[in-house]
This record gives sequence, C-alpha cells and structure tokens, in this order.
Amino acid sequence: MLFTKEEYKARLKKVQKSMQEKG
Repeated sequence: MLFTKEEYKARLKKVQKSMQEKG
C-alpha cells in the first residue's frame, strides 16, 4: 500500500498517542 507523507504523519501521530496511553 502506498500513501502520501501527510497520511504517514497523521498515522504516526496516532501511533505515538496510543503508545503514550499504553505506557
């Protein structure tokens, strides 16, 4: 799957938020 840098950044932010919530 290919996605734009903007989508990548948005997804990265979501991942970082979930990681912070987990611990």
